Amino acid sequence: MNLLSALFKSYGEDEDARDDTLLVLDFGGPVAKGQVPLELLATVTDSIAPGRLGHVIFQGVQWRAYAEGNVPISTGTTVRVVGRQSNVLRVEPY
Repeated sequence: MNLLSALFKSYGEDEDARDDTLLVLDFGGPVAKGQVPLELLATVTDSIAPGRLGHVIFQGVQWRAYAEGNVPISTGTTVRVVGRQSNVLRVEPY
């Protein structure tokens, strides 16, 4: 499978050819209850206002981010990545 077909392949098509390295939030391994793996933490670089997009640094890359709720998240805050939709991460305060 070439790189382009791997990047644009949907997982429902052929489970045997699935490339787990494409799953952003698939870190594997057990995690103790109440602990957050470091791989899921990000730092806010552009504050996230309620209902608006901001930016975070996640795994060394800047992403657009959205936080549900009515509380703004200020620059420099550590957040936990709880999901992703397209190229926007869903985060919550850590």
